[in-house]
Amino acid sequence: MGRESGVSVRGCLDLRHLVFSHQNKEKLKKRMGLAGLSAELLDIALEKDFRISCSDWEAPRLTNRQIDYASLDAFVSVPIFCELIKDLYQLSIKTRFFPVAASESWDIAREIVKPYLDKHFKAGTYLAIEEKSITIENKVSYKVYPLKGDKNGFQPRKGPLYSNCYMEAPDGEILCTCDSRKAAWYLSKGIAEQVKDDPLTIRLKFEPSGRPVGECDKYYQTPKDNCCVVCGKGESYVRKNVVPQEYRKHFPDVMKNHQSHDVLLLCVTCHKISNSYDLALRTRLAEECDAPIGTENNVRVTEDFLLKKVVSAARAIKSAKDKIPADRLSELEARITEYYNVSFLNDDVLEKALRIGTRSVNEAYQPHGLKVVSCYAEKYGLVNLERLWRKHFIDSMEPKFLPPLWSLDHNKERLDNRKAQNRVDPQDYVIAIAESHTVSQINHSVAEYP
Repeated sequence: MGRESGVSVRGCLDLRHLVFSHQNKEKLKKRMGLAGLSAELLDIALEKDFRISCSDWEAPRLTNRQIDYASLDAFVSVPIFCELIKDLYQLSIKTRFFPVAASESWDIAREIVKPYLDKHFKAGTYLAIEEKSITIENKVSYKVYPLKGDKNGFQPRKGPLYSNCYMEAPDGEILCTCDSRKAAWYLSKGIAEQVKDDPLTIRLKFEPSGRPVGECDKYYQTPKDNCCVVCGKGESYVRKNVVPQEYRKHFPDVMKNHQSHDVLLLCVTCHKISNSYDLALRTRLAEECDAPIGTENNVRVTEDFLLKKVVSAARAIKSAKDKIPADRLSELEARITEYYNVSFLNDDVLEKALRIGTRSVNEAYQPHGLKVVSCYAEKYGLVNLERLWRKHFIDSMEPKFLPPLWSLDHNKERLDNRKAQNRVDPQDYVIAIAESHTVSQINHSVAEYP
């Protein structure tokens, strides 16, 4: 949906999670499919004819029965959700078909299901460890039952990100805070000495290449809290790249090495929400910089779907010829013989079809991130691309626990200081700054893409 329609999806909810909290769960558990839930909760029978479900869904034009089959599945999921929520939490979501209810009810419903979003369903993982109450605008509290396991692909950190150790110059000036492992490495190499235990502080035995200058470098000298910068949760957090890596990796080294300003901590829930908002800005950048996402020219490897159908037919015949209905078998054989322009299918042709390569390297491929970075480097300056993403994060997530001195314009001041010290390549500075456009011109439409 994001690639084809530019629609930002906030998450996927498996309705079966709610079934296991329902008062009639023992009855509903016996019919957990969409058709079963539709029959039990809505008294609506969905057509599940195997001849439709097993028909050719890759056909260029779907039949009316296929369209009805797919659309009804999408249609009934919303009223099923409403019935489950209504029975579980007594919310006033009244209608059974695409309800238009009070916004307050939907706000509460969204908070209730938030722990279940993008969670893979597996019997046994639905039970609660502990109950957690939520309150919408100081009104009624509702109990939410979080899952045991997190199956969404985000792996929370096992320990804190910030050790808040200190690194000093030979004269005792604080250079920055650092990780305990980094401090231990300097000590093990004999190039620093420990001067304090709590907090762990090391002092270098050599003059560093640079000293802190200005407010931007004070950011790296300041201790930081190990908590979600949005909601303040102090556990199960994930690192968030405010400027996504698909862009940052194409920056000059001076803008990507030793950079921690744009790496923030978010809890798993806030991390997922933030990523869903990011799609809107990526879509805007795709249009602005002629850097499409998910199109044929934006994939490294292309796949020939005609050849894929030939290979699929060959595999089906090879593995289950005796089980395929006669009409379907004739259709599969015709697909192969037509491709090879032969009158009948023999073993040699079948083996040849099995070995067809369906993928090829796209010579015109250029990553979306590289095209966006090239566009901003030429027209606006990369510091403005950084600022755009930071402002997007602030506007969309409204973080309340940002580290002290975190700034929209962090790298601009840092690069100016390095230029004054002759510590930055002049060409890299031009790419980064590109002062031909003002910040207001760059950020004019961020609010249109929340």
